[in-house]
Formats: sequence, structure tokens, C-alpha cells
Amino acid sequence: MANLICRAKHEIFLATNYWQSSVASTYLTNAIRDLNRRLASEAHLSSGVESQPQKNKIVLKILYDRGTPKQLLSPHQIVSPDTYTDASTVGLPHPDEISFIDMQVMNYHTPIMGTFHAKYMVVDRRVAVLQSNNIQDNDNLEMATHLKGPVVDSLWDMAMISWYKHLEPGMPCVNSPASEAWGREKEVEETGVGQIERKVEVKRLAVTEEPPTTGMTTQPTVTPKVPRHTTEEPHYDTSIAAEVARVQTSLASKRDPGRRVIETHLQAVTRLLNHTRNPNFTADPLAPDPVTDPNNKMTPYLFLPHHQASIQGQYQQPEAVPMALVNRAPYGLPNHSSVSNPQNAAWLSALRNATHSVFIQTPTLNAAPLLPAILDACNRGVQVTCYVCLGYNDAGELLPHQNGHNEMIAHQLYSSLSPGTRQNLHYYWYVAKDQTKPLVQSKGLRSCHIKLMVVDGHVGIMGNGNQDTQSWFHSQEINVMIDSEEVCGTWMKGIMRNQNTAIYGALDKEKGMWVDAEGKEADGVIGVDPGGRVKRWAKGAVGAVKRVQGIGGF
Repeated sequence: MANLICRAKHEIFLATNYWQSSVASTYLTNAIRDLNRRLASEAHLSSGVESQPQKNKIVLKILYDRGTPKQLLSPHQIVSPDTYTDASTVGLPHPDEISFIDMQVMNYHTPIMGTFHAKYMVVDRRVAVLQSNNIQDNDNLEMATHLKGPVVDSLWDMAMISWYKHLEPGMPCVNSPASEAWGREKEVEETGVGQIERKVEVKRLAVTEEPPTTGMTTQPTVTPKVPRHTTEEPHYDTSIAAEVARVQTSLASKRDPGRRVIETHLQAVTRLLNHTRNPNFTADPLAPDPVTDPNNKMTPYLFLPHHQASIQGQYQQPEAVPMALVNRAPYGLPNHSSVSNPQNAAWLSALRNATHSVFIQTPTLNAAPLLPAILDACNRGVQVTCYVCLGYNDAGELLPHQNGHNEMIAHQLYSSLSPGTRQNLHYYWYVAKDQTKPLVQSKGLRSCHIKLMVVDGHVGIMGNGNQDTQSWFHSQEINVMIDSEEVCGTWMKGIMRNQNTAIYGALDKEKGMWVDAEGKEADGVIGVDPGGRVKRWAKGAVGAVKRVQGIGGF
């Protein structure tokens, strides 16, 4: 996201459920300030005089959800600079710091239950990132997809619909849809910050050239000398290939001048997963370090195979892939009547039409319409695999009408199947890449926030929506549905490479729960029976408070 911000030419629309002043947000606020420096340098180069703010500034809109009583009168609240610059809460730059950028911030929530849960960014109406992560520090494994082509117009349209109020100023690309440019222009990355850097030195703007790539792998070959991009020392890249190389290099084994290993790949993985929250947490000593298996190393960035020619400098127009947005609007009333929408229809249709396999990864799974669809698929002989995070937002899911926490649901699903069809349900708790057992989410050590469904190996739905009651009935969600074996295969490769869930996370099909080799449940779990109604609701009230505070499971 920071690289795309720095490459922007006209406009940026950034939407997230929760924005919290944090290390994560600092990556973006650094990028906003550095974009302003780039624009100031451009103005100086073109005029030859002391730079002044240009008439046509880059327009930046930021949309988030931080509930306020004012939203009882209007869900859309323009945020004042005094509020959004508060370093203890949001920490965005003051307008005086970014005179070449026209920034407007909105707080959007539909009372009571209509959370703005969407998380995406659209830059110059040419490229978009659709993601699972909020802008805050946590221990989650997340997923994002980089999108170009006509679908960007759909995301841009959703951004305008969500903003709702008069745009002050308007969006510069309103008459420049992505669909018209598709196929007629090269990638944005080739024309951005790199050219500016070659003309003038810009403070904090360290742009690197693309490292060489070899072979027909899906990843570039990298060199260990590429510095990491950090909040203290930002390093922005001129292309996706260079950005990928920088990230992958940070996970490579490190050696001293005497060729002695000073950090293994697994230790680098632990450092990455510990980032911001758990600096002293260590890898499980029994966790495998895939030093001899390059296909099993943690690989945060994955290219589509047919993009390899572009990665190697031989630009080719990317192949168009059938896709559509499947969203849901926010619904605030505390009932379950808002169930008919494109998001829910896509999920249910995918399950009902599956012929051999369904894969679901979600932090929470308890939506009432989903459970019978899973059982029906298993009864038809479809292999249904669910990767779910143990204990994720347990307290919130125990509130009335939320349908129960993850352990309850897994146990109920297995109990509802016959001994034969039970073998078609494959339930797993998330296990991090450096661990050998699931860690309950309340510990804040290793959690997963990915939202993905892949059916029959070629239909994929990813984005913002969880498979829980809140996302099915209330929150505003944006997801992309894609029909492509190549895309779904690449997504699944990333799922398998970047966690140990498939190795260590399987539940016992007869017991309907996870137990270790000694028959013990994971430490700190509530268990399949959370107790009576009063006890469950008391735990749920605690979870509701955490959600409002931004530390619960969104």
C-alpha cells in the first residue's frame, strides 16, 4: 500500500474498518508525507523556483469506522483535522504538512450493527488492493489481492457510494475509467517515483532498481543485500517485482562474512510474525525449517505464473480473468432480516454447486445460513475444508443472536454428520508457520484474519467478509469473485506455504475438537461447551466492549 501511495499521480481512495495510530499506520503516513515531498520536487523541477502547492493537487480520501454518537443522526461524519491528527488515536498528517495533497477523512458507521467492514484502496482509478487487514498492529496473518482492469471501476464506484456525501474536492479520475485504459497503457509502476528519484534527491525517498530475475518460477530471485522497508528507513520500489524482491529477501537466511548462519529462514519468519506485537516470542523448537524445500518456504508475495514475462522486463498485457464484486450493504437493525445480497448469494451458490471440493479460510465461522450448506455439501460427497482461527473473537460470538463460538460450531457440524459423511469434513485450527499447534487468539500471539473461499479449484471469493453472523447480516463488505484455475491455484499455494495449518491443525473427526498427541486440548480454550446462557452472555459483553475499542475480532 505504501508503494502504491508513493506512485500515485492523481487520486487515492483508502477504506478500512479500523484505523489505529500504530506501526502499521506509520507505513502509510510516511508514504503520504513522502508523496507530498515527491510532488514538491516535481513542482520545483518544472518551475525552477521555490515550490508552491499546485492547483491540481493529488486528492486523498480516507474512510474508516470509529463509532460516535453523532452517527445516530448521520452515519457519514466528516472528521476534522484536530481529530484525525491526534497521535493517540488516528495520527494522520495535518493538512499543513501535506500542502500538495488535498486530504479528506470520513468516519462511517450505520447504527447499531452496520459496521463499515470494507478494507481496500484504489489508486488513480487504475490499480486496487483488496485486503483482509485493518490499519492497526496485531498478530494476524492477512491476505491481499492486487487488481487491475475493469474491476477497478467497480471498486471505485463502491468507494463513491460509500462516501455518499458531496466530494470536496471531487475525484480527478471521474472521467477516466480503468476500463477505457485497459490494454492501452503499461503498468503504473514504470512511470512513478523512479523517474523523480533519478532527477532529484528526495529526503526519505530511496527507490531501488529491479533486481535480476532468473528462471520461470513464480517468484523473483533475490539478493540478500536489499535493505528492508521499515518505518524508520522507508525504501519505496519502482515496480511490483522490486517490491516483492525486497520482501522475500527479508525472509532469506542471513550469513556473516565468514559464511556462518546468523539467522535461518525460520528465525526470519518468527521475526516477521512477531513484528510490532511479540518481539520476544519464539518459534516452536519442533517447527520445521524448510531449508531444503524452496516450495515450502514462507512466501508473502506470489505472482501469477503468466505474469512472469512482465516480471523479467518483457511487458505483456495481463490476461483478462472473469471476475465480479460480490458485496453487501450495511444493515444496522439488530435482527437477521438482511440476508439477501450478492455476497451471501455468491457464497451459498458456490457451496450448492460445488462438485468435488470447497475450501474456506475465515477467522470465525458461525453464520446460520452457511452451516446447512456445509452439511449438504458433505452429504453429497464434496470434500469441505475449513481453516478457522481457534478462539477468534470468542467472547463476541457468545453474544445473543451471534450463533456461538468456533469450537461450538465445529463440534456441532461433526456431530450432525453420519460416520461416513463425517470423513468429508476437514476442519482445522490455524497454526502459524513457526508453530506446531494452534494458539488461542486471546493470547495475541499467532492469529489468522484471512477471508477466502475456493470451490472446485477455479471459483474463488476473497475480500472482507467473514463467515460469521456479523458479516452475513450486518456489516458492509466488499469481495471479489474470480473464475480462474490459475488465480485460485496461486491463492491456494500462498495459503499452504504461509502457515502450518495443514500439518498440525486438524481436528479429531470423532471428537469434533483439536487435541494434541497426549489427548489434551489447546491451552486457554473455552471448550465446545461455554456454559449456560448467563455465562455466555457475560463473556459476550466483554467481547462487545473490545470490538468498540478496536481490539476485538474485526
